[in-house]
Amino acid sequence: MKGNSCIYFPYKDPYLVSAQVFSVLAFSVSWVWFATTSLSFLTMALFQGLWFCRQEKISILFYTVLAIGSACLAIFTGTHILEEWEDSSFCIPFFMVNQNNDPNYSFNCNEQRFAYISFACGGLWILASLALMLFVCSGNYDVWEKKYNALAGDDSDSEIDASAPSARMTPSRDLIIKRQTMKKQPSVAAMMMATSIAMSNRSQERTVDTSATGGPIPVATPVQTAQPSYVGSERGRMDSYV
Repeated sequence: MKGNSCIYFPYKDPYLVSAQVFSVLAFSVSWVWFATTSLSFLTMALFQGLWFCRQEKISILFYTVLAIGSACLAIFTGTHILEEWEDSSFCIPFFMVNQNNDPNYSFNCNEQRFAYISFACGGLWILASLALMLFVCSGNYDVWEKKYNALAGDDSDSEIDASAPSARMTPSRDLIIKRQTMKKQPSVAAMMMATSIAMSNRSQERTVDTSATGGPIPVATPVQTAQPSYVGSERGRMDSYV
């Protein structure tokens, strides 16, 4: 995953939006049992986080598994209420407390109402998990991620292209000195150029390219010895008379 991961509403997809709406509705009717409410709140919070941050595909599939688990727990709660709370004279749904044929309570618990609410919660979680799975398996998730990765790649390439010419066009220190010398002292610059040309010509004359050896062979130059000076000597005075 490239680029910024925290973006408001990164996935503008109808499947994902439907899953998020179903998760909110499922949490609103998950109050029949506190365990169902806790798991539903956790799953719903993770679903809503997709409004603000991009997620990896494995994370979204994990949210789908949590939604299926919430649905199974809600269906189990409804089934348990229908079996255990039948003809109960007293019940507290959130804490799953009930009393059977207690003479102190004369009203009907109406356990079917709570069971149907739990079944509705489970059905909404199933719809949320299916919508989220369609978002991933239909390829819509990959389309959005390719778009964001391409944008992140273009930004990095533009930064590299913007910095590369400046590095290539930066003159060296020697080049700057030569330019300043040519501007301020043209005669010195001309002398430097003539010296460099003479040195290159001299180096070419001192090398001989032979095909027998396959490389340049340096040519020995004769050594000039200094002539003796006879100034002030007897031979020097004799030479002066000649």
